[in-house]
Amino acid sequence: MSFLTINEIDHTYFTKTSTTTALSNISLTIEEGEFVSFLGPSGCGKTTLLSIIAGLLKPTQGTILLEKKPVSTKNSNIGYMLQQDYLFPWKTIEENILLGLKLSKKLNEQTKIKALQLLSQIGLNGVENQLPKQLSGGMRQRAALVRTLATEPKLLMLDEPFSALDYQTKLKLEDLVSSTLKEFKKTAILVTHDIGEAISMSDRVFLFSAKPGNYIAFLRFQMSCGHFLLLKPAAMRCILPFFKPFGRSLRPLNPKNVKLLHQEYLRSLRIEKRWVRFYQILIFILFFALWEIASRLQWVDPLIFSSPSKIWFLFLEKLKDGSLLDNTLVTLTETVFGFILGTLLGTILAAVLWWSSMISKVLDPYLVILNALPKVALGPILIVALGPGILRLFQWGSLFLLL
Repeated sequence: MSFLTINEIDHTYFTKTSTTTALSNISLTIEEGEFVSFLGPSGCGKTTLLSIIAGLLKPTQGTILLEKKPVSTKNSNIGYMLQQDYLFPWKTIEENILLGLKLSKKLNEQTKIKALQLLSQIGLNGVENQLPKQLSGGMRQRAALVRTLATEPKLLMLDEPFSALDYQTKLKLEDLVSSTLKEFKKTAILVTHDIGEAISMSDRVFLFSAKPGNYIAFLRFQMSCGHFLLLKPAAMRCILPFFKPFGRSLRPLNPKNVKLLHQEYLRSLRIEKRWVRFYQILIFILFFALWEIASRLQWVDPLIFSSPSKIWFLFLEKLKDGSLLDNTLVTLTETVFGFILGTLLGTILAAVLWWSSMISKVLDPYLVILNALPKVALGPILIVALGPGILRLFQWGSLFLLL
C-alpha cells in the first residue's frame, strides 16, 4: 500500500457570481521516502493540492489517505515549509526552531537536544541566541527547515521554499535540503516553477497542465553518486511530447455537476446569512430585555443603569421640547474646539520632545503611564476636575491629546 494516496481530487472555488475549477481528477500515489515535485505554470492548483494534502482545505470531491488514514489538521505527521521562513523576529533562533515542538507538546530535554544537533548538522553553529534579522536569507530558510524537521514529520511539503533566494544560495540550499531529507529518509513533496530545481532534487516529477490543474505525465529520474541531471527549459519542452502519450487522459469536470455545486454553495450562503441575522436580532432583544429586567428589579443601581424604556421616553420628551438639539449642538461645538486644541497641544509637545532629548527622557515615563490609562475613565475625571464652562474646552482638548 502506498504511503500517500491522492484519489480523484477535484476542487472548485465558489463565489456568489462565479466558479473557478483549480483541480480536476488528480489521482496519484507517493511511496515512503520518495521525493516528488509538482511542476507547472502559475494558477494550475499546485499549492491548492498541497493545502488539501495538509488537511487545511477540504476538496470538492475525492479523498487523501496518509498511511491508509484520512488527513486532518490535527495530524502532526505533516510538515509544511512555505515560500518565506516566517521566523518570529522577536524570538531567538533557538526559540523559533523549538516552537513546533512546544505547540505540539513534544518539547522536552531530549527533543530539544535533537533539534539543536540538527541545527548544527545543517551548518548553523553558534546562532542559537541570535535574532532572525542577524541572519542571511539562506540561513533563515535553513532555520525554518530545522523548525519543520524538529517535529519529525513523516511527510514534508515544500511550497517554493527557495524562490525568494539569490541563485547561488538557492543552488546550495537545494543540494543541502535534498541530501538532508534523503539522510533522514523523509517523504517530501516540492512545489516549484523551476524545471532544473524539480529534476535535480526529485525522484519523480509530476507535470501539471494549466487551469484547471491536472497532471499530464510524470518523469522518473535515477540519481547516483550525487550527480544531478540538469535540463534547460528549452530542452524540457523538446522532450515533453515524448512523455505526454504515457500520461493520464484528462477527465474534465462535468459542467452540470459544477453548476449544481455552485447552486448548493449559494443556497448555503443564503441559509447562513439568515441564521446570522436571526441570532444578531435575538442577542439584541435578549440584551435589552435583560437590561430592563435588571433595572426594574434593582439588580443594578438605576442611577447608573437606568432602564431602556425610561431612557427611550426621556429621549422622546427631550426631542419634543427642543432641549436635545440644543444640548447636542453644545456638545458638538465643545468636541470640535477640543479636537483642534488637542491637536495643537499635541503638535507643540511633539516638537518639544523632538527638539530636546533631555525633555523627552524626563517626560517619557509619565507619557507611558498616561498612554496606559483607559481613556474612557479620564473623561469623567476631567469633567469633575474642570467643571462646566470654558474649562470644558480644555477638558476635551486634554482628552484628545491623550488619545
